[in-house]
Amino acid sequence: HGYLRQLDVEATPALCDEIEAFLENTLCVTLPASADFEARVAAIRAKLDRPVRVAGMVKNQGEPGGGPFIIAEKDGSTSLQVLESVQINMSDEHAKNALASATHFNPVDIVCCLHNYKGESFDLLKYVDEDADIFVAQHSPLNGRHAGKMVVNHEKMLKALQGHKVNFISGHNHVNVNSEYAEGVREHNVAAICGTWWDTEYCTDGTPKGYKIFTIDDGRLTWYYKSLGRDRTFQFELYKPGECRLNPKSLVANVWDWDAAWRVEWFEDGVYKGTMTQVEEYSPRHEAALKAKYDALGRTPSEYRRTRKARHYFAATPSPEASTVTVKVTDRFGNVFTEELPLK
Repeated sequence: HGYLRQLDVEATPALCDEIEAFLENTLCVTLPASADFEARVAAIRAKLDRPVRVAGMVKNQGEPGGGPFIIAEKDGSTSLQVLESVQINMSDEHAKNALASATHFNPVDIVCCLHNYKGESFDLLKYVDEDADIFVAQHSPLNGRHAGKMVVNHEKMLKALQGHKVNFISGHNHVNVNSEYAEGVREHNVAAICGTWWDTEYCTDGTPKGYKIFTIDDGRLTWYYKSLGRDRTFQFELYKPGECRLNPKSLVANVWDWDAAWRVEWFEDGVYKGTMTQVEEYSPRHEAALKAKYDALGRTPSEYRRTRKARHYFAATPSPEASTVTVKVTDRFGNVFTEELPLK
């Protein structure tokens, strides 16, 4: 802050030399050379007049995790950043060796300066990397426990995050629902790893018990739902006509991680029939499993454990002569999953 006040009084080449030496030797920030004096002063101000984080580290004793690294920025400067191991490309031998030889480990304490040298609060979102993926992890989803009932102050949260790439990751409801609130702002309300509180292998909406995996590769974020004990290609299941409560005459596909970028198509005896129609439905597998569980106990399941209607189902009505149907599901990343179901 003292240097910024000096720059306000008079910016001189000697003062800039001193500040750049401080930045490099104390903060590990190296600025690209500039022949334009005004551009040089502006670059110095940009590095000084911003939120400051002081992180206390411990010695690296081989524990898994990350630590402090000097990284190259897009503008040609360097900066000191705390990187997690998942942010480091382990296929790059230089990066891998840098992590292995790091002398210090993740922060044990962090202190942040959130006001500028004039005592004014920083607008923290101005300092977020535009290319960064922001993750907000919370127990209850933004859309609340019941669809259509948003949590208090959600408008302020979404407005603050507007223009950034944001993924909310939530749970609580033991169902799988994907929502998009604005361009690039999504919520993954992920089903439960325990299914219906350990009663069945399915959650109440028919999603198999499991979890979601997020991967960033060369700056590209992808994700998929992983059912426990099943291969990652297990992304939907089919029900024959007569199995489902609300669409008894239809072939029904349960595509639990569906969002608006997915496609669900079907074929009858090898002939393409088009896209399936999105419908609301109850999972016959969950209904059967829950009934078997509680019939054996001689009890009735609590309301919150009962099969819940969901919108990640798709229906099509085969002709009476059809022998087989095939369903082709394409996710938002272009991955294709198919299943053939004999009708006779």
